[in-house]
Amino acid sequence: MSVCVPSRGRASAPGVGGGGGRRAFTLVELMVVISIIAILMGLLMPALGAGRDSARATRCLANLSSLGRGMGMYHNDFKEYFIPGYRANWPVAGRTTYFWGSIKPGGSVERSASGFMTYLSETSEAFTCPMQPWGSYIPQAGANETTTNFGYNGWCLDPPWWNRKDSGGNPMPRKRLADVTRPDQLFVFADSAMFWKPAGIPVLQNSTSLDPVSFNGTANTTPTTHFRHHGRANALTADAAARAYDTEGVAMFNPEKNTGFVGADNKPHYDQ
Repeated sequence: MSVCVPSRGRASAPGVGGGGGRRAFTLVELMVVISIIAILMGLLMPALGAGRDSARATRCLANLSSLGRGMGMYHNDFKEYFIPGYRANWPVAGRTTYFWGSIKPGGSVERSASGFMTYLSETSEAFTCPMQPWGSYIPQAGANETTTNFGYNGWCLDPPWWNRKDSGGNPMPRKRLADVTRPDQLFVFADSAMFWKPAGIPVLQNSTSLDPVSFNGTANTTPTTHFRHHGRANALTADAAARAYDTEGVAMFNPEKNTGFVGADNKPHYDQ
């Protein structure tokens, strides 16, 4: 008996004789796909940028918290005194040391010149805000590496820095923690920057000093509190808490430069 075996014919080549061929994209279809991708990227980029800025703000607060922990250890060793923000002719004559260190001839930074450094586990990172990285500003005092972009409230905590005198004309000493009536409100460090015009050209510099709203009754027209986190400034208060602040109402604020004050008076944030 014969058996019929079905023949196996060859499959048609793509695009030949109606067999399942693939059609190439037309130019119009390709342009539509590219446009859709561009629209999606445009929608996603602001969200990605906001997430990045949020991470930077969080890191900034963490760095301020590190300074707060170091400050607490300094208090324990030095009878609750706050650190000196400024020391002239130290570690050698002709050089000045700030809370972050000093600048050596040539522009390099010597962190060890500051006694505060021994209380910090980090090196330069603790003194910086990642929202204002190196290269985004003109460094103070000819430094060729990062010093700090946090300002120290020397006006209140280290009056000799400003040659402040009391009502009797006597030099005011550095403050102790017990001298602060509202430690949860007084700024120790905060995001800072300064604008000025060398040769008539406005530039942004970092600022070692967190300047007050007024100097002995004279209004300060060049604030250094820098609201670099989308209109908010991060600050460390005397109770060692790091928080974000806005301008609090009627305080002076320059939206173009993001500088201003938290509150309209020295008290309670800049002096007590």
